[in-house]
Amino acid sequence: MKKLKEQVNKMRSEYKHFTRVNKNLALIVEDLRLRQEGLANEVRKMKTVLESQESVKNHFREDLQEMLNSCTTDKKLKAGVIGLHKRWVLGENREGRIEKDSINEQAESIKQCENAVSVTKQKIESMSKNYGEKNRRILQDNVSLIDEINRLKMEKHFLS
Repeated sequence: MKKLKEQVNKMRSEYKHFTRVNKNLALIVEDLRLRQEGLANEVRKMKTVLESQESVKNHFREDLQEMLNSCTTDKKLKAGVIGLHKRWVLGENREGRIEKDSINEQAESIKQCENAVSVTKQKIESMSKNYGEKNRRILQDNVSLIDEINRLKMEKHFLS
C-alpha cells in the first residue's frame, strides 16, 4: 500500500512538472508567433518602401536617358546635368520653379502660422482686457477701503 502511495505521489509530481513545462512551451510558442507576425508586418512595410524607391529610381533613370538622348554637344550635356540636379536634388521642375508639393506645403505652413498669430493676438487682447477690468476693480475697492478707513479714523477722533 505504501509503495502504491509513493507511485501516486510520484505520478502527481510528474504530472505537475509536465503541466508547467507545457505552459512554458505554450508561452514560448505564443511569443514566437507574435514575433513572426511583427516580422511579417515589417517585411510588408519594407516592400512598399522598396517599391516606392524603385519607382523613383526608374523615373530618374528615364529622365537621365531622355537627357542623354537629347544632348548632342558638351554644352547641352552640361545644361542637361544641371537641369537634372535642379530637378532631383533641389526639387525644382523643368521651368525652374519649385514643385507643387513644396508650394502646397509652404502655403499650408504659412496658413498655420497666420492662424497661430491671430489666436495669440486674440488671447493677448482678452488677457489685457481682463487685466484692465481687474485693475479697475481693485482700484475701486482700494478707494472704498481708504474712505472707510478715513471715516473710522474720524469717528475714533470724535469719540476720543
